[in-house]
Amino acid sequence: ENGWIREIGRRTTAMTIQQIADWRREGLTPPPVSLNYSAGQLSDTGYISFLVSLLKQYHLPADCVKLEITERLAMSDNEEIRQFYHQVKEAGLSLHMDDFGTGYSSFAALSYVPVDTVKIDKSLVDAYLTQSCADVFRNIVDMVHALHKSIIVEGVEREEQYDMLKKFRADSIQGYLPVCLPAVHLFPFRKNRQWLIFSLFPCPLPMPCPAMLWIRSLQKTEKDWLKMKA
Repeated sequence: ENGWIREIGRRTTAMTIQQIADWRREGLTPPPVSLNYSAGQLSDTGYISFLVSLLKQYHLPADCVKLEITERLAMSDNEEIRQFYHQVKEAGLSLHMDDFGTGYSSFAALSYVPVDTVKIDKSLVDAYLTQSCADVFRNIVDMVHALHKSIIVEGVEREEQYDMLKKFRADSIQGYLPVCLPAVHLFPFRKNRQWLIFSLFPCPLPMPCPAMLWIRSLQKTEKDWLKMKA
């Protein structure tokens, strides 16, 4: 109501882009960082131009960030969201839909919502990623792929879940980090095809670890990466 979400959104975006640039100047190669975009920011019609100008200012490619919107926002239908989609695609930015399966889901709508990646909410994982409902979850993965979108499965915390998703050919899985860490501790990344998870965790990881926010590719191990959300 007071318009602060616009200012907060721009400030956090600027801080994120500057941090990515700092990492790169240090010779590091961070994975794409997700920028959460809320419904309250739709009124900021200059946001995408602002983001693009920051990328140019720091000489960064568009694929160093991902924009992440909630399922509810993605499924809305108004001029503001249509203009937002147009600006995102014109800028060559990648768009992720978060929280798919939390009450607004529609595979029919996914066919025209221009997101590149669908993130399956943990509620669906808990309900259907089981031995008795495995076919249901396999069908979810297949339908997302049939729409030419990639899939990230959130809340994967057990080895049997990991094994099933790999069998279903899901693209990536995500765990979580229960604490906030300064940027200097959020680096390390994969070297020599091993996991380097900050200085707090052993390397390499044999299976998904629920003690951090991270994404791991299930099908292309050479493209495994961590994910840090701004």
